[in-house]
Amino acid sequence: MENQPQKDLQPEPNLQSSPSAPTQSTGDTRRNKIPKWVRLSLIPLSVIVVLAYGYLAYKTFFVKPVIKSYEECIKTKGSLIKESYPQVCVTKSGLIFTNEIVPVTIGSPTKAEDCYGQVINAKCPKGAQCVKAEPTESFCYCMGGSPEIREEGTEGQYDVCVINGEDYTDITFQDFEQGWYWGSYDQRKTGTPDNWVHSGEGTRSASWRKSDLTQTPSYLFVKSEGSCTDDTQCQWAGEGCGGGHGICTNNPDKYKNIVTTCDIVDTFPANLGYMCGCIETLNQCGWKR
Repeated sequence: MENQPQKDLQPEPNLQSSPSAPTQSTGDTRRNKIPKWVRLSLIPLSVIVVLAYGYLAYKTFFVKPVIKSYEECIKTKGSLIKESYPQVCVTKSGLIFTNEIVPVTIGSPTKAEDCYGQVINAKCPKGAQCVKAEPTESFCYCMGGSPEIREEGTEGQYDVCVINGEDYTDITFQDFEQGWYWGSYDQRKTGTPDNWVHSGEGTRSASWRKSDLTQTPSYLFVKSEGSCTDDTQCQWAGEGCGGGHGICTNNPDKYKNIVTTCDIVDTFPANLGYMCGCIETLNQCGWKR
């Protein structure tokens, strides 16, 4: 055989040693996955968050709260509350807010009696700083008036309560405090509680006063009406089943259809030992022992 010429053997190319294509980092890959519009929207959102935080910080440390009501005033640190009726709240800056007066139903108790109770029972809210207000002024405000100072001749200055442009002349805070006032039976002041009694008619000591069970007068005119000459002309009408209602009158027929309850009223004259009859010295139906 003829010797065939041998081919030059050349090394095959090493595929593993060939330079590889450049690869992207993990962070670049994630960023490429986030839509461009999302990345762009993060900028204004960040600005809004920073501005909101700055605004809240500004309001907290630099802007003083605006107080617009009594309720806001008593909740604000540094406010001063007057123990009065109605209650008055004064802010550190001097703003004054008055608590709303709840309408009072005139009847029993009388409006004046209710206002007296509101004034003497005024309490300072827990945790608040309070000062005591002048009770006569608080009573005047509760009655719907405004206190004024008058000056007249040698009498000097004196306080009055003005309601609807007129001086208040009915039962006063002082009358309630002392528990009595001078006056005849016909001079009973408007607002006098129903359980106040009259005594001393026809004498210089005639007066209206709180009912005192230890020193009760010989007769009462509360819950009574009509003239008379003897006991037969006066009857207890509309007494109800509880013995605490009705009236001593010379005309019982007008009360025959009155519907009452069975509540027992301790201060009613019949429950204090009095009987309906004629107070003959005054020719008036009333309650007597």
